[in-house]
Amino acid sequence: MDAQPEEAYWLDTKDRHGLFGALARELVGNAHMSIMGRIKGLNLEDIPGAAKAETAVLRHQTLFSIPREDFIVLPVEPETVEIILARIPAECWNEFRITHVQIEKDGKLEFSGCDYFDVNSTWVGDAVSENLLAGLVSNGILNRFQRDIFANEPSAAQPRIRTLRVPLLGMPRLRIWKWFRRDDVDAETNATLKVIQHFNEVFNRHDMDAVMAAMTEDLVFENTSPAPDGDRYEGQASVREFWERRFQSSARAHFETEEIFAGADRCTVRWLYTWSNDDGSSGHVRGVDIFRVRDGKVAEKLSYVKG
Repeated sequence: MDAQPEEAYWLDTKDRHGLFGALARELVGNAHMSIMGRIKGLNLEDIPGAAKAETAVLRHQTLFSIPREDFIVLPVEPETVEIILARIPAECWNEFRITHVQIEKDGKLEFSGCDYFDVNSTWVGDAVSENLLAGLVSNGILNRFQRDIFANEPSAAQPRIRTLRVPLLGMPRLRIWKWFRRDDVDAETNATLKVIQHFNEVFNRHDMDAVMAAMTEDLVFENTSPAPDGDRYEGQASVREFWERRFQSSARAHFETEEIFAGADRCTVRWLYTWSNDDGSSGHVRGVDIFRVRDGKVAEKLSYVKG
């Protein structure tokens, strides 16, 4: 049986906690859900029937996540659904601890909420009624929903590419989505990941020679400040001077990778940056780096930070 429905409603979510509860109760019975994220301490593994292994339908969604996020599959039955909802309170959603949720019913995927229920990654199948969705809009849980059709189903031997027509802002637009299997991860993507992992390793050692050796001669670096665009540095000399000053002023600065994912020559790293102040106190900020790799080296590093 095909895991994805032929038709779906795409969801623009306002209240992730409310949507999670409504769909879990709607799809209860002969159903399972997978949850990904920072879920340690929620005691989900104590729920009867819980398992950490993937199923034929419920799969780990972040193939390139480093470190790999926690993943669990739970039965969605009358005797378990309220236990699940009680152990995942609103605070988990407010703190962005839950990254992906999927629910299958009768062997068919009926809900997929990826990337914190991003509008381009969240949909329900035909087991969820339009009347329920309309009620969720009225209750302030959804901003809106849009019906769409999955088309161009490939053969089993071909990559799973789907063409979607998604009019979310009043104008139809064409989207091409690729649903990756593990054997779809190409050599260029793997090479890009290795380059960035090496770069991050030597960067955290504050090894300037190794950092610069990992970057191209014509590299481009955009800093997170000053607002609104950040300073732009081009070439080895200017970038080296900037980072040498930064390392000298903050010898204990460290970037912790929260998530990393790549495609072809591009890579995105979500990070937590920590440092020590002169008075002994510590500080941190979270942000994202967008990399471009060329000939086995970093050619571009564009940095963004939470304000």
